[in-house]
Amino acid sequence: TFNCVVYFVRKADSQEIRWGTDSPIQVRDKVWGVRTDVRVRGAYKVRIVNGVKFLEKLIGNNVPFQTQFELQKYFESEFQGKIKSAVSKYLNALQQELIGIDAYMDELSGQIEPYINEALDDYGLKCVKFSLAGLDVDVTKYDMLDASQIELIARQRGYQGDKAGLEIL
Repeated sequence: TFNCVVYFVRKADSQEIRWGTDSPIQVRDKVWGVRTDVRVRGAYKVRIVNGVKFLEKLIGNNVPFQTQFELQKYFESEFQGKIKSAVSKYLNALQQELIGIDAYMDELSGQIEPYINEALDDYGLKCVKFSLAGLDVDVTKYDMLDASQIELIARQRGYQGDKAGLEIL
């Protein structure tokens, strides 16, 4: 007798896989010199581009999976590290303030995708669409900066009023 196992590899895009940083990323705002925390979340889709490589890597490593959820759990920690590293590099190199960074989420998504593909390539997978859904900057320190600037403006206006009063006298 001849025994064999047949695997069918679906090469369509996966369902959307949601992700989020499990811990905050520490970033320094270059404009204000403030260290703050950033949390990022989004989604991506993958596609099997090399079925042989995919099966050899996962079956050869005795990875028990039957569903996309089980496969997602297998890759979760590796992706989290790559995503956090790419976001941290991008935000720490940014020469503008972090408030309003949401306008650059498409650009940031495009810069993170190659890091994800680098991790997936060893498994015969490719990231089809990587996107950021949210970038949450901890604004408590910015609120303190705003309050101090408002206080400074109020004092300046008071001094200007005092100066005007003295000039009249």
